[in-house]
Amino acid sequence: AGIEFVSDKAAKRPLPRRLKFAEAFADAAFDRGLVVWPNYGNASGGAAPPGDESGDLAMLAPPFIVSEKELDEIVLRFTDALDAVGKTVVVKRH
Repeated sequence: AGIEFVSDKAAKRPLPRRLKFAEAFADAAFDRGLVVWPNYGNASGGAAPPGDESGDLAMLAPPFIVSEKELDEIVLRFTDALDAVGKTVVVKRH
């Protein structure tokens, strides 16, 4: 599963790349015992010039045999990490 992080949910506006949100989220998730794959650069469909690779996201890949209880734990750890990193981000709107 992939989760895209945006600065404006309705407009689906990506976060500024300078924030390195995907990487910060991956670190926070790891600190909570959850391994995610951070990725970025997908907002423009690969057409962005170098240095403007916006579109932060995180990929989750639990095993197919994951239990409902384990999924609940993944969601809790994911949410906790997102809350922690989200509190550090301030995005100025234009």
